[in-house]
Amino acid sequence: MNTKKASDILICFLWWMTVSLVFPFQARKRGLVKRRWVRILLTLLSPAAVVSYLLVWFLWSVGRGAEISPEELAFSTRDDIVLLTGLQDLPDIELKSFWRDPWEGTVFARFEYADGPSADFFSDLEKRTADEEDIYWNPNPVSGYDFERGWYAGPMEKPSESFPDNASVKVHFSDKGISVQYDYQPFVFKGLSTPQELTGRTGVAFPPFEIIDYCWHPVGPDAVATMTLRLQAKPGRRFIKDLTSKWKGYVWKDGDYDPEGIPQKEYTIYVDEASRFVTIHYASY
Repeated sequence: MNTKKASDILICFLWWMTVSLVFPFQARKRGLVKRRWVRILLTLLSPAAVVSYLLVWFLWSVGRGAEISPEELAFSTRDDIVLLTGLQDLPDIELKSFWRDPWEGTVFARFEYADGPSADFFSDLEKRTADEEDIYWNPNPVSGYDFERGWYAGPMEKPSESFPDNASVKVHFSDKGISVQYDYQPFVFKGLSTPQELTGRTGVAFPPFEIIDYCWHPVGPDAVATMTLRLQAKPGRRFIKDLTSKWKGYVWKDGDYDPEGIPQKEYTIYVDEASRFVTIHYASY
């Protein structure tokens, strides 16, 4: 084989391995592959073409993962939103779109008002967000109002028996409509969900409480979660004295740490001496 032919073969091979669309023109120009159908077949079987096929298949699979039927929606009607939020004066709404995040599994749904909501409706939302005892409501930083609530059947009660056992739901109310997103969630606070368990784990005698909120959300391969406890009364003098003598202020931390002290999984409990609410945070890294 002469040097020129070897050079032509090498050049065509490099085009075939990289920018395969150039390959059939180079192969014809250099007289290496005379039949047109062979040049096309080799182009279609090139590494670049195979990678393109795989990419298209992957994107198609991801798109299919986002598909969901109306029957699969856990919160799809006005009655569902009323049961969840307690908003008896919620206007009639119409379901417009819904989908599932193919990466994290979060389900989304968007509703529009059948008729424009009244000023009294938004006045009611404003009052709920201002109520310090109603932890589920907050003003949205951009516009409107957010309701967020989660639960895990067993350690706590569901808002309604018609709802799934384990869900974390966020509802956004605006003047244009309602958006709902929710996750099905595992429970990450086993061993920290009763007064006896908390007393044994933290060294502080916890008074009676009920779990009123639990929200978990995936963050890539990791997750974060928050659980809210409501004490029967604001922390008493004995409880506060116990906290300040055994904890660092009103905060307790524990978890799994690597030899360098970097957390792999961490729990943090916050107590407010002026509030009946105690929050427990979880994060995996």
